[in-house]
Amino acid sequence: MTLPPIFFCCTILKARYGFDIILLEVLNMDDNKIYDMFEKIYIELTSFKQDMSEFRDETNKRLTKLEIGQEQMNDKVSEAFEAIHTLAETNDRQHEEIMKELRGEINVVEFAVKRLVK
Repeated sequence: MTLPPIFFCCTILKARYGFDIILLEVLNMDDNKIYDMFEKIYIELTSFKQDMSEFRDETNKRLTKLEIGQEQMNDKVSEAFEAIHTLAETNDRQHEEIMKELRGEINVVEFAVKRLVK
């Protein structure tokens, strides 16, 4: 048994686009019915394409907003690290100055103690 010359399978559309279209066999259908069927499929595909285009556009807008937010966060984090680095350098300098003063005072005390001990 051979298939009639007109055989149409819509399971490809289901697998690729998620449409709920079952396997159709077009047997001895008149041209108007076949045309109507293809017209409905075309309308569904066109609608699906439009929906996907809108979804893509909305997703791109949200992605752009997220990227802008991420850049702003990166800038703020960079500024915070720069401030922390500057503060650490200032603290190191102040620590060195205090240590120099303490060393000088310790030297004076050592000298005084040594003098008193002699």
